[in-house]
Amino acid sequence: MGWTVFPQPTPTPVPTVTPTPVSTPACGGAPQAGCKTPAVGQKAILSFKDKSPDDKDLFGWKWLKGSSTTLGEFGDPVTTDTYELCVYDGSSTLIMHATAPAGGLCNISNPKPCWSAKSTGFKYVDKDLTPLGIQKIILKAGLDQAAKILVKGKGVNLDMPATFPLFQPVTVQLKNSSGVCWEAVYSAPASKNEFGPPGQFKDKAD
Repeated sequence: MGWTVFPQPTPTPVPTVTPTPVSTPACGGAPQAGCKTPAVGQKAILSFKDKSPDDKDLFGWKWLKGSSTTLGEFGDPVTTDTYELCVYDGSSTLIMHATAPAGGLCNISNPKPCWSAKSTGFKYVDKDLTPLGIQKIILKAGLDQAAKILVKGKGVNLDMPATFPLFQPVTVQLKNSSGVCWEAVYSAPASKNEFGPPGQFKDKAD
C-alpha cells in the first residue's frame, strides 16, 4: 500500500514591524506658543562661546526647576521622536538651530545607540557631534521644579549666531516630533553679551 503525500501549506510570512518616524519638528519663523516654561525664575541658564577656531565653539542650555513634565510627553526618541533646538533673538529671528535625530547610531569609532531610555527620561550622547553639534541631551520628567532638561553642544558643526552681542530677549525652545515644546526667555541685561573674539553670551532666564 503506497503512501499518499499531501501538500504542505505555505507558511504565511510575518511582517516585520518597523517604527514609523513621527514628523520632524521645525523651528518656524517665530517662537512657538504654548511651550512649557521653568517653574521658578532665574533657573534656566543659557551660554554661548563663539571661539576661533570654530572647533572650540560651545553651547549650553540648562532648563532647571522646570514645570511639570510627564515621561510620555518626551515621546520616544529611541525610535521615533526627533528633537529640534531653536534659538530666536528679540526680533523673533531664528539665530541658531540644532537637531538630535530619533534613533540611530552615534560614535563612529565605537557605534552605539544615540538615545538611551532611563527610568525618568532619556539621554542622548554623540561624540561625533553630528549633524549640528549636539553632544548631549538629558531629559528628566517630574513635577513642578523637578523636571529638568540639559542640552550641550560644541564644535564646527554648531550653527552659532552670526554676530554678537545678541539682541534680547533671546528665546530658547526645544521641541519634539510629538508636538511638545519647552522654552525659556532671556531678557536684557544679560550677565555676559559681548563682541568677539570670542563672542560670548550668558544669562539666566526671566
